[in-house]
Amino acid sequence: MRMLQRLAERLRRRSSFRDGRSRTVIFVPHCALNQNARAAGAAERPAAVSELITGLLEREIGIVQMPCPELCAFGLDRAQVRVENALRAPAGQVLCRRLALEQVQQIQAYLAGGIRVLGILGKNGSPSCGVEETWAGGVCPGPGAFMEALAAEIQAWNLPVEMTGMRDSESTQALAVVDRWLTFAEHRTQDQLGVITLGIAVLSLLALTPGAGAQPPPSIATIVEFNTVCSDCHAGECSGRLSFDSGPAAALGRQGRTAAADRPALLPCHQPGQYRFDSAPPAVHGENRLRTDLPGCEEAFPLPTEPRS
Repeated sequence: MRMLQRLAERLRRRSSFRDGRSRTVIFVPHCALNQNARAAGAAERPAAVSELITGLLEREIGIVQMPCPELCAFGLDRAQVRVENALRAPAGQVLCRRLALEQVQQIQAYLAGGIRVLGILGKNGSPSCGVEETWAGGVCPGPGAFMEALAAEIQAWNLPVEMTGMRDSESTQALAVVDRWLTFAEHRTQDQLGVITLGIAVLSLLALTPGAGAQPPPSIATIVEFNTVCSDCHAGECSGRLSFDSGPAAALGRQGRTAAADRPALLPCHQPGQYRFDSAPPAVHGENRLRTDLPGCEEAFPLPTEPRS
């Protein structure tokens, strides 16, 4: 129950950073913030896709600028390079996987700090950053090389991050997707809190409500005996006298034969259903005394030894 309480508190706080940040980020293509990275003749804006950037800032969403694989590999003067083919070549694939892994590491860092990663926006029609559309001598369906590698890494790490593509002229559509992601993220957080709160309430009720025939917690002496007499039964796993599938009836019979004649063999914790048969730690072979290293146990009780087969 304490684990559920800690998780609920983490979800309520959403992070340990109690400052002015929104605790929400989105990943965008490099050229959405810097059109100067585009190939010659491809830039559509002087500096950035301002409608998109302004819309994200108005929603208090932090913007993570992803790298441009084309700029990293071929520089600015790449108009004559067949980028799609080059990025699909072995060296290009290595570059795309390395850049994709760097993005995944950032995503993991944000998530570990309680920061929501709404999703990833790609650049449709790009041979590297397209999501639904790429470029191979013309616009064609499918992801670009970098987004394909990034999607594979996200799936491999099982990260809860969605991706969608956009064009520079589609800021309104992109922001509509962002709004859906925001709504979904809020509902998911509330649902998680609701389930955890219900779980804590049920566990608390069960802890406070004694069941029929409920017994008090076992004493120190009972725990000691359970970890010695009962563990003798476990020796049957290797000697052949019992197996862990024998069930409580066989275990209780074994206890009755091996316990001291002047001591009750069936203490409260030995009753069927109170413990799993394999819940006690293994016995120390050759030891025929109850352990005395637990608080409250002042003496040792010798147990009759029985030759082991």
